[in-house]
Amino acid sequence: MNEGFQKLFWGCFFIFFEIHIFIDLLLDPVGYMLIFSGLRLISHEYPLITEIDKAKRFAMLLTFLSIPTVFISNVGNEIQRITLWDAYLFSIGIIQFILIYFIFIIMLEFAKTSEAESLYTRTSKLFNVYTTVFITITILQTFSINFTNNLYFSLLVILNIVMLILTIVFLVHLHRYKKWQTV
Repeated sequence: MNEGFQKLFWGCFFIFFEIHIFIDLLLDPVGYMLIFSGLRLISHEYPLITEIDKAKRFAMLLTFLSIPTVFISNVGNEIQRITLWDAYLFSIGIIQFILIYFIFIIMLEFAKTSEAESLYTRTSKLFNVYTTVFITITILQTFSINFTNNLYFSLLVILNIVMLILTIVFLVHLHRYKKWQTV
């Protein structure tokens, strides 16, 4: 079990952070493969958690869809026009969020099965905040082309900083899961 959550942690680390020097040094496809591998290990111990199979499908899909991000930076263009690359990155972001959603559900099911009430409560709170901030950012980004107001962009920057902090908190929290043993 510990190895499964450890692979989830490193996979999420690879996909959340980007070090781009000619190519992405933290390869997103490798991250998604680590997530898939971790989910497979967890599914051997918890075959009744049905969300694991759904999460594995999304991880495998993202493994192939994310191959172009190895060679091209994940940062969108700074000009206020929408390109196919921007649409691609937006789609990858949505699919990645669905994968993270399933990982949260798996974490909650694991905490419930382990009878770890404090772990369940913290995961549930983090899940609610993470989801709310992600959806808010996604909605605001879809309307960004229509706004030139500095206040709007300041709000978007602040929310993205909050999302970065939540991502780090998520990784730390996921790292804690590898220490828990089932009852």
